[in-house]
Amino acid sequence: MIGSFLYWSDRAIQRLAEDNGVELTGRARWTVGIGAGGFQAGLAGRERLTRNRLEEARRVQRALGRAVVEDFTMPPPAAFIQATGRVSFAQFEGIYAKNPGALLHLQAHSPAGQRIDVCLFGSQDNVSGFGPWDDFEGGWISSEAPAIDKLLRAGDGDGPPTEDDTEALAVEALKIALRQGMTGTDEQHAGRPETRGYTVGHNGDCTVLAKAYTDVVLEAGRWRFHEGDPLKPVP
Repeated sequence: MIGSFLYWSDRAIQRLAEDNGVELTGRARWTVGIGAGGFQAGLAGRERLTRNRLEEARRVQRALGRAVVEDFTMPPPAAFIQATGRVSFAQFEGIYAKNPGALLHLQAHSPAGQRIDVCLFGSQDNVSGFGPWDDFEGGWISSEAPAIDKLLRAGDGDGPPTEDDTEALAVEALKIALRQGMTGTDEQHAGRPETRGYTVGHNGDCTVLAKAYTDVVLEAGRWRFHEGDPLKPVP
């Protein structure tokens, strides 16, 4: 199978590997020989022609083991998630991000048919094909953007402020993933994220492995959305 990594965060992978004792590039080889002064040992140089991202990903995944949730049958919170499906890529203009932002959204279903929305916020620098010359013009920031900053800080261990509702913050993130850049009617964009402004592409067969900053099940009956709204299937 021929594939490619469409989004890869070196910093996140390296930190995860270092924190959990994962050797990404393979262990150095020792050489032992007999010289004039007796036995001699030393580290052999590593020959590395190309970077093996696939092997790095496999090593990290093996190290995470059961911490990775795949079927979404267990109650939250999940530490790490893995899901497969169509992923859309969009520009996201944050407030506190140092680099131009990227938004990835994937929708999946549990074995019981429950809808799962995965919303990932990262850096455009980590999206394959992006470069400094591909940046968008700034000046537009979603009104839901402050919720993303709070969610990311919560995932880093700070926790959301006590006055904030984590479930409500998650809904704000979902609004950005499903509504950002919409013009006209909701029906015009139904199932076609590429028609929305700020969306730059999509791929129909992606597998995502990511750290879960926030994992919530929306309370049934709490949220009301009009017919045709992309959030309508939410309980």
